[in-house]
Amino acid sequence: MRLADQQQNALALAVAARRARREALLDLTVSNPTEVALPFGDADDIAAALGCHEVAHYQPHPRGLASARAAVAAEHTDLASDRLLLCSCSSEAYSFLFKVLSRPGDVVLAPRPSYPLIEHLALLDGLSVVSYPLRYDGSWRLDRDAFAAALREAEGRVRAVIAVSPNNPSGNYLADDEQQLLDEACARAGCALIVDEVFFDYPRDPAEHDARQLATARARDALTFSLGGLSKSCALPQVKLSWIAAAGPSDQVERALSRLELVSDTYLTLSTAPQLCAQRLLTLGRTRRALVAGRVAHNRRSLEQRCAGSAVTPLHSEAGWSAMLRVPELDGEEALCLALVERGVLAHPGYFFDLDGAGAHLVVSLLPKQQDFDAGIEQLLASVAR
Repeated sequence: MRLADQQQNALALAVAARRARREALLDLTVSNPTEVALPFGDADDIAAALGCHEVAHYQPHPRGLASARAAVAAEHTDLASDRLLLCSCSSEAYSFLFKVLSRPGDVVLAPRPSYPLIEHLALLDGLSVVSYPLRYDGSWRLDRDAFAAALREAEGRVRAVIAVSPNNPSGNYLADDEQQLLDEACARAGCALIVDEVFFDYPRDPAEHDARQLATARARDALTFSLGGLSKSCALPQVKLSWIAAAGPSDQVERALSRLELVSDTYLTLSTAPQLCAQRLLTLGRTRRALVAGRVAHNRRSLEQRCAGSAVTPLHSEAGWSAMLRVPELDGEEALCLALVERGVLAHPGYFFDLDGAGAHLVVSLLPKQQDFDAGIEQLLASVAR
C-alpha cells in the first residue's frame, strides 16, 4: 500500500463532521503535553534559553555540537557522548538509520501492537515491515516462537529489528532476557537492533525504573541503537532535539556512526538554538517530566477505580502515557468509538495499533485534564453498559 492511498475511515469522518459542527469533543487521544493545561509555567525560561546570543553564529557539526552531546550524555548516564548523533526528532532518527542499514526492498521487523508511525516511516524509505507479536497474559511480553518465525519468514532480507521500550501503547519495557534474545538473534542474522526508548523516563513504579538500563548499556553481540529526545523525556515537542546512541561491537559502531554522519551532513536539519541550550532545556525538563508523570499517575488511578467491577478492564502497563482497555466485543471497536463520538468523546480503537484479532480494545491517553479524562471515561462506561 502506498501512502498516497490513505483514506479517512468512518471514525475520522465522524470526528471531522462533529468538529465542523463545532460540537465539543473530549479528546482522549491527545499526545501533546503542551495542550493539556499542565502548569509548566516556564515559558519565559524556555524563551530565554532559546534566545541566547550565540545562536547568531552557525557552526554545524553532522553529529551535533559537542556541548549538546555532552549534555545529553551527562543527563543519561548510560550514554556516551562519542557514540551519540543528534537529530531533530525520532522520526528523522528512524529515517537516518533505515538509510544507513538498508536498501529499498529490504525488511525491518517491528512489534505488534505498536504505534503505526513505524510502518509509515519504513514505507517512505522503500522498506517492508514484518511484524512480530507481543502477548498479554497479565503483562505484555515478547512471543519468542512467533518472533523466530517472523525472522525466518524474512530470512536474508532483514536489516533491522525494532523494539519499543516502553512500548506505545502497551507500556511494557524490554526485559533483560528479551533484549538478550534479540541481541543474539540480530547478531546471528547480521542485522541491527533499534530500540525506541522515547518514553523510558515515564515508569509506573519509579523505584523499579531506577534499576533499569537503556538498551545500549545492555548491548553485547549486535549493533544496537537507542532513540531518545526532548519531545517526550522533557515534554518539549516544540523543541526539536533527539538522539541516536550506538553500541555493540566497536568496528560496527564506528562504521555505522561514520555513515550516519554522512547522512546527517547531507541534510543538516538540526537547528543551532536547541543544541546551544541543551543543558538548560534538560534541566527544565526534569520539572516538566515530573508534572507529566503526576498527571499520568492520577489519571491511571482514576481509570482503574472507575473501571473496577465494570465490563471495561485496563490492561497492566509498566510505563508510558497510554492505557489499553479491554472492552466487550459488542458490535466491534469502531462501532463503540463511533458511539463515543456521538457522546462527545474520542478514543483510539485497538486496530489503530494493530490489535485486531485479539479481542476488542480501546486505547486512551493519560494526558488530558483530570476532569476531562474522568468525564470521558464515564461516557465510555455508560456506552458499554447500555
